[in-house]
Amino acid sequence: MNVLFLSSSYPIFKKGHWQNWSPRHETAKRLVKQGVTVFVVAPHTEGAAFEETIDGVKIFRFGKNAQLDFRKISPIRAAGYLYQYYSKAKEVCEKNRVDIVHGFWAIPGGTVAKRLSRKYKIPFVVELLGSDVFLGLQNIATKHFVKSAIENADYIFADGYSLIDFAKEKKVKMKKVFVHFYEPEIHKPSSKKILQMKKKWKIGKNDLVIMVSRFKGKIYGAEYAIRAMPKIIKKSPNAKLLLVGKAGDYENVIEEEIKKSGAGKNIVKTGFLDKPEYWCALKTSSIYLSPSLSDSTSVALLEAVAAKKPIIATNIGDNAHWVKNNVNGKIIPAADTKAIINAVLELKDSDLKKIGMANKKILEKEPCTWKGIIEKYIEIYETCLKEK
Repeated sequence: MNVLFLSSSYPIFKKGHWQNWSPRHETAKRLVKQGVTVFVVAPHTEGAAFEETIDGVKIFRFGKNAQLDFRKISPIRAAGYLYQYYSKAKEVCEKNRVDIVHGFWAIPGGTVAKRLSRKYKIPFVVELLGSDVFLGLQNIATKHFVKSAIENADYIFADGYSLIDFAKEKKVKMKKVFVHFYEPEIHKPSSKKILQMKKKWKIGKNDLVIMVSRFKGKIYGAEYAIRAMPKIIKKSPNAKLLLVGKAGDYENVIEEEIKKSGAGKNIVKTGFLDKPEYWCALKTSSIYLSPSLSDSTSVALLEAVAAKKPIIATNIGDNAHWVKNNVNGKIIPAADTKAIINAVLELKDSDLKKIGMANKKILEKEPCTWKGIIEKYIEIYETCLKEK
C-alpha cells in the first residue's frame, strides 16, 4: 500500500530548527515499519533538503523557504501556494503509484487531497487538527474550502471530539469519523541533566516555575501569561515563566510583551530544545500552562499530563476532557489574564503526589497509543480502497 501525506510542515531534525518532532512524522515512520510506503509533500523550510528520505519516509518539498502558514499571506500568494502544493503532489503521483491520499488539516492538505482524489480516482482521508476547523469554518475566505474537503473525504480523522462537534454545529456533513489522541513521547532525564538545565536557565530550587511551550502566534495566547507575571510575582516573588521553544515569526511580539510587562527578570526563554531537554523543562516546572485561544487536543498538553504536572488550560477544544477542575488542575476562560493569575496562585501549593495519581488515572481511561492508532489507520485505508 502506498500513501501520500500532505502536510503544512515537516521536520528536518537539525539542531536549532523550529521543530524536531511531529505527529506527522511519527505516524509516517510507524506506517513504514508496518510495510506501508509513505510519500510526503510539504513546503520547503530553510535548511531542509528538497528531497530526502528519513526513517524510510520519502519527503518532497516545494517552494523555497515557503510560508508555513498560508493563512498569514495575501489571497493571491495563498492561491500561488496552493498551486505549488498541488503541482508538487501531482508530480509525485505521476512518478509513483499512490493508493491513498492523506491530507493533514482540512486546508491546505484536504483541499489538495480532494483535487488529487478526483484526478486519479483514489480515496482520500482528511485529518482535522484544530484551528483548520475552529477558525477555518468561521472565516469567509476559507469556509467553503474547509467544508468541501471534509464533506468529500472518504474518512475523517480528528485529534479531538470537539472538532467533530463544532463541524456538526456548522452543518458540515461527514461520512465516517475516527477520533484519536496522539501518544505523548515520554523521556526520563537524569537528575544530573535536570540540574544542569536548571542552572543554565537560572532556576532556583524553590522557584515557582510556570511552563508555556507554544507561542509561535497569537492563537497560542502566550501574551496573557506574560501579562499575568507582574501580579503573580507580587504574591510569589520566586515565580518564573519558562517559555520553552522558539517563537519564530512571532518573536518580536513576544519580546515587546515581555518588555511591557516589566517582568523580564522572571521570564526565561529556553530557545530550541530537543525532546530530552524539553522533558527537563517539564520536570523542572511547577505548573504547565496552556493559554491557547483555539485548539483541540495538543500533544504538549498530553505530555504535561504524562509528566504528572498540575495543569492550567483554557476552556477550548478537548482541554476539559483531560483537565478536571480541582482534580489535576484548572480550566479557565481564554484570553483572561486575571484567571491565569488566580489559577496559578491557587495551584502553587498543590499536592503534587495527589495530582500525579489523578493524571495517571485520566490517561488510563482513554489510552493514547501509537499501536492502536497505526492499526486503525491501516484498517481504514484498506476499507477505503475496497469501497472506492
